[in-house]
Amino acid sequence: MHIGRGAFRYCFNLQKIKLSRQLTAIADNTFSCCYNLTSVKIPDGVTHIGESAFDNCNSLGIAELPETAAYLGDSTFSQCSSLEQIKLPETLKHIG
Repeated sequence: MHIGRGAFRYCFNLQKIKLSRQLTAIADNTFSCCYNLTSVKIPDGVTHIGESAFDNCNSLGIAELPETAAYLGDSTFSQCSSLEQIKLPETLKHIG
């Protein structure tokens, strides 16, 4: 299961998300410009996080990536000016 390209893009008031354990991929721009999103915990099983998936999430302070993550697209966390903590798993093979 994956979340499609731009599915939540420009959801300005989105503050929290709970992602399914069945999720395997987050497409490009899925959460870009969700200005009030404060944290994200991506569940185990997700291997692919697309380009600009969290771009311009200005309030995003914490991002937790699963040990299964192998691919981070270009600009995944671009312009996340509040990002203070991110844990990158050893399984990453590509960081854009």
